Order: sequence, then structure tokens, then C-alpha cells
Amino acid sequence: MDVKEFLKNHFDFNFYPITVPAVICLLSIVPCVLSLPEKYGFENGIIENIQMVVLLITFIFCIKAKQYKKLFIFMALVILLLALREVNYGRTIFFPVPGQENMYYSWKDIKYGFLVHPFVAVYIISSLAYFAFNKLYFAVWEIFTKIKLPVLNISLMAIGICLGVYAEKYTHSFVFEEMAELLFYLSLSSIIYLYAFNKNFR
Repeated sequence: MDVKEFLKNHFDFNFYPITVPAVICLLSIVPCVLSLPEKYGFENGIIENIQMVVLLITFIFCIKAKQYKKLFIFMALVILLLALREVNYGRTIFFPVPGQENMYYSWKDIKYGFLVHPFVAVYIISSLAYFAFNKLYFAVWEIFTKIKLPVLNISLMAIGICLGVYAEKYTHSFVFEEMAELLFYLSLSSIIYLYAFNKNFR
């Protein structure tokens, strides 16, 4: 099998409508960083609220998937974990420091806060156990070997990860970091949608 045939059989280079939001987000990062107030990138700010809406929609995609239902249930558990992480498992919703913008009490200062991390650990272990007991690694292997990979969507997700790491490590821009996370979530959502509903990924 030559390279051209391999690419044709294993990679999908098509542009799908579901990819549009991620592309718009990518093109909007620089204008947003240059023009938006930093408070838009704060905890519970506008950008994070948009992220939560995207994660909710993605969760719905997972539970309504037409195929690989158990795998998508596992993905729904992952999406829920990402959503909980965005609000620090409730800390940034219920425990703001009075009079201080974008400041929140740490779990060690909150009654019974020490229980949060063990709860998260149990949740993660339970989700991984669900993955293992249902032998979902076979479904993952089948997807990677028998179904084409959406190149553009995966590339956008990788860009979101890279920009997020760069923003967190080398800049002090909350807007930059949150926009990069939004790009990641939109790209992940588009990938899940394609595998859940698009006939080209069955």
C-alpha cells in the first residue's frame, strides 16, 4: 500500500460544518486577547460559561450516540469530569472570597473540603473500571484501525492543547488561556459528534 492509499484509507481530510465553531474560535483568539478585558477570562467569566455550554452539548452528544454506546457513556463520564474541573468541583461557585475579585477559598479552608480530592479519585477509578470491565479498549482499537481519523478536528484539538500550555506557562493572560481551552473543547466536541452521528465515521 503506497502512502497516498494509506492516507486515503485511514485519514479524513474533509471539512465538516461541526468544525466551524472551532475554526472561528481559533481565528478569534488573537482579537480576543488584544481587545477583551481580562475579567472575561476569570473563573465563572463569560468564556468559561461558554465552555460549560459546549461541555453540556458534548455530554448530550455522548449519551445520544448511535454506536459504541458504552464507549460514549465512558466519554460522557470524562466530559462530566472536565466540567467539574472547570468549576474546581464547586469551589469557584460556592466559596468566593468576599470583596476579592477572582479569588476563592482553598479546600483546606472549607469545612469537609478534605473529602473532595478522595471523591474525585474514586470517580476517576470508577470510570476507568467501567472502561476496563467493558473491554472498551477493543472499541478504541477498532476506531483507530477501521474508521478514518478526522485530521482537521484532531489538529485543532492539538493546537488548543499547545496554546493552552503556552498561555499558562509563558503569559499572564486569562483570556488567552481560556480561549485555548475553549478551542480544545470545541474540537473535542466536533470529534465526538462525528464518531457518534456522521455516517462517514461508522
